[in-house]
Amino acid sequence: MVAGLPAGRRPAIIFVTAHPRFALDAFGAHAVDYLLKPFDQARLRLALSRATDYIRAQREEDLRARVESRLAGVPERRPERLTVKSGGCLVFLRPAEIVWVEAANNHSILHLADARSLVLRETLSGLELRLGSVEFARVNRSAVVRIDRVKELQLAGDGDYVVVLENGTRLPLSRQRHGWLEKLSPG
Repeated sequence: MVAGLPAGRRPAIIFVTAHPRFALDAFGAHAVDYLLKPFDQARLRLALSRATDYIRAQREEDLRARVESRLAGVPERRPERLTVKSGGCLVFLRPAEIVWVEAANNHSILHLADARSLVLRETLSGLELRLGSVEFARVNRSAVVRIDRVKELQLAGDGDYVVVLENGTRLPLSRQRHGWLEKLSPG
C-alpha cells in the first residue's frame, strides 16, 4: 500500500513490527524508520526524531520549490537611480551614466559618460549586485562594463579577447567570462 502512494506526497512512515524480514521492503518504500518489537523509549524517540526531521525537510523543500517557481517568472529589477557616497557627498546617478566600473582593493572607481570618475568605498562585487546583470556584466576580476557601451571585441591572440568601449577604454576579457559574449548578441 505504501509503495502506491505518490513519492512527493508520502507521509513520514515508521513501520512497527515483530518481523525483521520486511525491513528491506519498508525502506524500499521510503520508510523513515523501522522499529522491531520489542523496543524501548529511547529507540521510539529516535524514530520520532527522524520522522520530525523528514517532515521539516519536506516542508523546506516545498517552500524552496514554491519560492523558486515564483522568482522564475519575475524579471530582474534594475535600479532607476543609484546613490553612491563619494568624496563626502551623496551622488545620485542613473545607471546609463556609468560606462564601466574598476576594482581598487576595497573601493570601486566609477567611470562615467561625462569623463568624470568617482571613487566609492564599496567592493566591485557589492556594486555589481546593486547594478544587476541585465545591463552590466563583469568582463574580468577587476572590471564591470555597461553592455551597451561596448563598441567591439578584438581578438588578442590565443583565443583571448579585448573589450573595447565607446570611449576607447580597452579591457581584457577573462577566459572564464567568455560566456558573457552571448549577452552581446541580440535576442
